[in-house]
Amino acid sequence: ETLGAGAMIGRVIDARDEPNPDVVLLSHDVWRLHYHSDREIVGRVLEFRTGALLAPIPPRFLTVIGVMPATFQFPAESLDFFIPFVHDRSRPPGPGVAMVARLAEGATTQAATEEAMVMGAAIRAPWPDGALQPSGPRFEIESIKEQTIAPLRPALRMLLAAVGVVLLIVC
Repeated sequence: ETLGAGAMIGRVIDARDEPNPDVVLLSHDVWRLHYHSDREIVGRVLEFRTGALLAPIPPRFLTVIGVMPATFQFPAESLDFFIPFVHDRSRPPGPGVAMVARLAEGATTQAATEEAMVMGAAIRAPWPDGALQPSGPRFEIESIKEQTIAPLRPALRMLLAAVGVVLLIVC
């Protein structure tokens, strides 16, 4: 819903999932390769195992709510599934979390960054006594367009310079 794409089967993650975040939205590739394009997948409960081998996290059981179409491409990278973000104060904070959100009409990335910093400070779990604490949560908010184009910028500049040189030679 945030990215303006609908599910091919079932539905996408939305506000209904906040009170019950144990849902999963599958990518088309995972649905096709691992679940053999089963059109009855919606409503099935799947077991997800995560965590390192030395410190395993108990499995999560997630209910499939939908499958994204083959044409859907996540802007930053290819992902296998999508789950709602839920802040769990009982677990220590990780090194980072990437999220996607849509800015309100007329909002700026600077204003969103400032608001995210306030919210992050409010939800941060207390650190154990004696633990080295970071100076505070750090958020970097950037547009998907900027994130997609940034890695290409040096190559585009080089191409522009090469075209300029060719034009100078020809003229």
